[in-house]
Amino acid sequence: MKDRRRGGDDANRWLTTYGDTVTLLLAFFVMLFAMSQIDESKFDEVIAGFQEPFGNPGRGILPDNEGLQDGGPPTTLPEGVTTTTALSEGEDEVPGAESPEDPEIPPLIVDREGLLEVKEKLEAALRDAGFEDAAKFRITERGLVVSIATDDLLFPTGSAVLGPKGKDIIAAVAPALAQIRNVVQVEGHTDNVPFRGRGYDNWDLSSDRALAVVRLLIDGHDIDPERLSATGYASFRPVASNDSSEGRGANRRVELVILIDGETP
Repeated sequence: MKDRRRGGDDANRWLTTYGDTVTLLLAFFVMLFAMSQIDESKFDEVIAGFQEPFGNPGRGILPDNEGLQDGGPPTTLPEGVTTTTALSEGEDEVPGAESPEDPEIPPLIVDREGLLEVKEKLEAALRDAGFEDAAKFRITERGLVVSIATDDLLFPTGSAVLGPKGKDIIAAVAPALAQIRNVVQVEGHTDNVPFRGRGYDNWDLSSDRALAVVRLLIDGHDIDPERLSATGYASFRPVASNDSSEGRGANRRVELVILIDGETP
């Protein structure tokens, strides 16, 4: 007679039951996997075999109630009904759901042809605000460049604080910028005359002017900060010769570059 205290055949019988259970589960999931490509009629036939053991006369294994609790919402919506149209009257819409008819949703990112329309809107806005000659426009490989001279317009001489005219100019162009989703890169430029300041040079001035415009667009006109960037180039990207006062005046500018492929991250 075997000593049961040291274990014997009887002590290991649970392994047989466990092995049979695992084998049956494996066969069941293999069957489910094999059924994944069959049509609905064959699926119904297989499911019908589970109805009686599970006590459910309907088409499935679970009870007829589709929710986890009695009276819970259905797991699927009727055909042709969306998450918005299925809401009861007076209920709030699902957070984050956007209606294509919402006028506050800006259009998609404009391409090169769309920049022409943006250019016309900006020109009209500046003209209506009394700044018809304040900006020059050009379309490059990067996108639409709106070049605004800083002298007597955006900033006082040698300053990075926007003046009254500068704020009005930015206020005129901001609505058109808000209607698109292109990234706008604000770039500051100076002439080649050294800035006379303690530890402050043309790099600082150009960068601070670009940053001042960006901050006004964000804080004053609710432009998405993810669409904006500020860059200073000092005197190293001139558009005219610095040998004349007219050329230096043209080089002292802030440019708003509406990038063609600049989608919001």
